[in-house]
Amino acid sequence: GAEAAKRVVDAIDADLARLASQAMAPDQSLLQAIVRQAHDALRRAQPGAQLDARADAAPAARKARPGDSMHATVVVLWLDLARRLAAWAHVGDSRLYLLRHNRVDQVSRDDSAVQLLVDAGVIDREQARRHPAKNRLLAALGIADDIDPHAGAAALRDGDVWLACTDGWWDGLADSDIEHSLDGSVSVNAWVEQMRAHLAFAPPPNQDNHSAVAVWVGRPEDITRVMPAFVPTVPDDTISLPSDYGPGNDGDTR
Repeated sequence: GAEAAKRVVDAIDADLARLASQAMAPDQSLLQAIVRQAHDALRRAQPGAQLDARADAAPAARKARPGDSMHATVVVLWLDLARRLAAWAHVGDSRLYLLRHNRVDQVSRDDSAVQLLVDAGVIDREQARRHPAKNRLLAALGIADDIDPHAGAAALRDGDVWLACTDGWWDGLADSDIEHSLDGSVSVNAWVEQMRAHLAFAPPPNQDNHSAVAVWVGRPEDITRVMPAFVPTVPDDTISLPSDYGPGNDGDTR
């Protein structure tokens, strides 16, 4: 998982840096293409992939052991402050949230069997958090099949609050927990630490890798947060990359 996530992060970072150097505007189609390229690269790097490409390889030799496969989930957020645009893409069950006026909007959609039950109205989102099959994924980078990354775009607003996180993070946080932790935070770093403290106090059963990246646009305390707090000793950062940012040990990627 860690190796798969590192390969995905490196590939997507390189492609985004190239687009930034060309002054490209955030575009969901471009992000989908980048994610597909990372998926194809990961498939080529799978154990046994070289043998698979040989027409004369014996069937038994072409099959890698299931445990050898490298898979990763991914969520990519592309923000352009000058153009006031946001675009995103994702595969798997790592999530992207947007908070406006302190209300959570999950802008990503899990590639999971449980998400299909939510879509069909069989269960709600809170029941999905406790469903025994919540970790059964229908898509991930590195699988044998082609993928169809979910993507979207929106105008960027002052006060927007973005959260990209792995399943081990959102699994232990209801929407109300995310909203309430934002109320009591004076900076983006403090917000991440508030959520981390909640997870440490009441971790979900069999907690998976839990890491997150948070971004505040402008001054959410003037627009998004309902009950601003004032602690002058805490710096007012606008973007935070927590210490555990990067590939997760289980293949989750932010």
